[in-house]
Order: sequence, then C-alpha cells, then structure tokens
Amino acid sequence: MFHYKLYGMHIVSDFELKQLTNLSGTEADLLPQITIQEKELPKELKREQDCYFVIAKEKSYISNSYCYLLMENGEKLFYEKKENVTPQLLNAYLLGWGIATLVYQRGELAIHCSCVKKDGRAILISGNSGSGKSTVTNELLKRGYSFMADDMSVVKMIEEEVIATAAFPYQKLCRDAALACGMPYEEMIYVDEDKDKFLVPCKDTFEDEPVPVKAMVILTRTKEDRINVQELIGADKFRACMDSLFLSPLLGEDLYKPENGVRVMKFASRIPLYQISRPVGRNTKEEIMEEILKIL
Repeated sequence: MFHYKLYGMHIVSDFELKQLTNLSGTEADLLPQITIQEKELPKELKREQDCYFVIAKEKSYISNSYCYLLMENGEKLFYEKKENVTPQLLNAYLLGWGIATLVYQRGELAIHCSCVKKDGRAILISGNSGSGKSTVTNELLKRGYSFMADDMSVVKMIEEEVIATAAFPYQKLCRDAALACGMPYEEMIYVDEDKDKFLVPCKDTFEDEPVPVKAMVILTRTKEDRINVQELIGADKFRACMDSLFLSPLLGEDLYKPENGVRVMKFASRIPLYQISRPVGRNTKEEIMEEILKIL
C-alpha cells in the first residue's frame, strides 16, 4: 500500500499515484482519511454507457469508457479497471472525479482552479480550457508566489475564513509548454493522451500548508477587443462559484440542492471574486498580469 498526503488528508492507495507527496514513518501510521482500493464492483453499477454517474452523499458511482468508480461516505474510493484503461488515465480519474466526489460527500468544496500563495494568503485562478489559467499561474510563480495546486483545490470553511489546501508538486502543461520550461524529459509524467499533456515537477516552489484565501480570479474569453475586469457580486458571484465547482458538470440539478447551495454561498460571501475577460486571438498576457497585480 502507498501512503500519501493530498489536500491535507492522509490517503492510502493500492495504486501508485506517482505525483503525490509520500508519507512515511509516524505520519503513515495514522489512520487514513481516504482509502483507494481495486475491487470487483456490483453488476448493477456496471453501466456500459460512455458516461453514466450518480452523485449522492453516502454512495456515488461513475462508469465511463475506462473504469468504474464507487465512492462511499467521503472515505472509500473503489475502482474496477476496463481493458482499455492506461495507468495515466486511471490516475487522472481517481484524482479527478474520484477525489472530487469524496470531497463533496465530506461536505467540502473542490474548486476547478489552480492555486498559488504569497505572504500566507492563497489566490485561486479558475477558467475553462484555453482561458489562460496556466499562463497566469506561471507568471505569478515567476513573481515570487508559491505553488499549491494546478487543476483542483479543496477549500474548507473554518470560522469566517475560506482555507485552501494543497494538492501535489506538479503542474499539468501541454507538450510545447512542458518542453519549453527546460525540465528534463525524464522528470515529467505523461498524463493525458487525448490532450497531449505532461505533469511537470515544481517542487522548488511547492508549499503544502493550508492558508486562507485572499481572492479568486475567473478567466474568460470575449469577442470584444479589450480586456474587461469586473468584481462579481450577488447572484452573479454565486453562479460563478457554482460553475467553478469541479463536480459542476456531473451534479446537474443537484448542483443547487440546499446543502450544496449553502456551502457555496458561504464560500462566495467570504472572498472577493473577479472576472477577467480577454480578447480572443490577441496576446494580452502582460495586460492581464497588470490587472491581476492591481487586484492583489
């Protein structure tokens, strides 16, 4: 069995998750908060559709082209592999949909974002594919920020603060960006065959201690010819936070269930949220960074 630290939790897995931070000694002797284990799942869960899922508080399951996942009570993640799954794909599903579902069952929020920190405060950077999230994250790292998470950050509401927790010391980059960073090829982990992406180590800048969130920035694209910066408030802010949940595509109508809505409302009410829209087809990196640094 492998012992890891992820989002401030002790994870025990029978499947090696190479990018995670290993636990050893007395830390590994503590009871795990999440267990990942291969298991032959009940026949009634084995739907053959390309994507079939049920997300619920006590028991959730996902069936896709590569594996079956069963998540129970925020503590156990069982998986059964299909013939065409690769280790890279299984890794991605376990640490993506699997962990995000367990977090939902635990009453916490998994945000689809990267996370950096400076001076003891975290910045969440969210946005769809192609919005510039990785570019902004890299620019902030160049300016002295520390790295906490690349694709998902788990946040917890403690008293009146939103606390961000760290994932693992790797950043997911497309092939061109990964090779351009100058990191030796053998130190990267190939993780996404569909989008040709690598996990690139950033251990020198990684910090895994949880910290309060200072602000969240959502990056979008616009057909206008200039950058637009807007602080979201009220219903717009609430909806933007809902859309930023990692499980948002799977929850459907359950996204606005009272218990989930209350958690998101608390999250939204405790942090400032800014939306930065950039023109399509124009290099606006320096302009975006100027606006973000003003915000921060």
